[in-house]
Amino acid sequence: MEFEGPEKKLEVILKKPLASLRKNDGKWDKVVEAAHTKIIQTKGNEWFDAYLLSESSLFVYDNRVIIITCGRSQLFKSFPVLLDFVDKSEIDCVFYERKNFI
Repeated sequence: MEFEGPEKKLEVILKKPLASLRKNDGKWDKVVEAAHTKIIQTKGNEWFDAYLLSESSLFVYDNRVIIITCGRSQLFKSFPVLLDFVDKSEIDCVFYERKNFI
């Protein structure tokens, strides 16, 4: 496994809200597993769902997804899995950040 470095953040912003985005029908488990991490706990409210991961956090809104990881997780590998249930045409912006690289 490669070391991607310290804290990394992937943010995907949609053009319009997608009601099915917040439904956890196993898709978020697949996304974080692709990054070599796992969901430990989930909390949600009317605005977003928060997932505590073994190596940081996942936040899911109706119009965006933010994944923050650190350590040996490979956040970049989660993006293709996310595209399995979000059509590319629905995406407005994608941001990938890591320490010393934006």
